[in-house]
Amino acid sequence: MDVNVKAGKDDYGFGEQTPVFHTVNQHANTCIDTMQLLISKAPTCR
Repeated sequence: MDVNVKAGKDDYGFGEQTPVFHTVNQHANTCIDTMQLLISKAPTCR
């Protein structure tokens, strides 16, 4: 499974989250440590 595949987008433009985004941004930020780890390892966007 490609973890970078985006979800579909609805008629209002909502959607296109990746599985990783969806996982770490749910459940009242209980995964905030995981989110911070992933952000710290991400390449710098310029």
